Amino acid sequence: MAASVRSGGSHPRGLGPASRQTYAHPSTAAWSSVLRMERTWDGLPVAPEKPFASCVVVWRDGTRGREYLLLHRHHEGPEYEGDWAWTPPSGARQPRETPDEAAGRELLEETGLTLPLERLESPNDEVALYVARAPSDAQIVLDVEHDRFEWLPRDEAVGRCLPARVGACITRAAAR
Repeated sequence: MAASVRSGGSHPRGLGPASRQTYAHPSTAAWSSVLRMERTWDGLPVAPEKPFASCVVVWRDGTRGREYLLLHRHHEGPEYEGDWAWTPPSGARQPRETPDEAAGRELLEETGLTLPLERLESPNDEVALYVARAPSDAQIVLDVEHDRFEWLPRDEAVGRCLPARVGACITRAAAR
């Protein structure tokens, strides 16, 4: 199923768990416990039904062949490389928001990109998975949740994503 999604917004939303007042970054939490939260790290409500989040695997034809976009979350500092530090553009789905709408919104908010999205079968029913091709010269504009990005070949991108279930989304998208 293909979806072309355009959405606006400027407030970042993340996949990491949160209490009602403070952000608590996961270190060993399973994805399901991460996604079964009531609010995002920045206090916004999360949809109560699956899928709880949308993930957009963005790729381009780069200097090293097909390259995948990863974003670094700054919450634990610029040197943090553990769980949830590097992910494709992704985030929690809000109540009454469709997975397609959440994917387009997250992509635009986190990267400044508006791209045609193709929905894929996700390796996890709690996350809607999409793939999008970016132009080789795409200009990434990061939101306040992220401090840097990298375009990496598949194996490097999958290895950078922790926990491994995040990298599984890249593997699934690359196999399509």
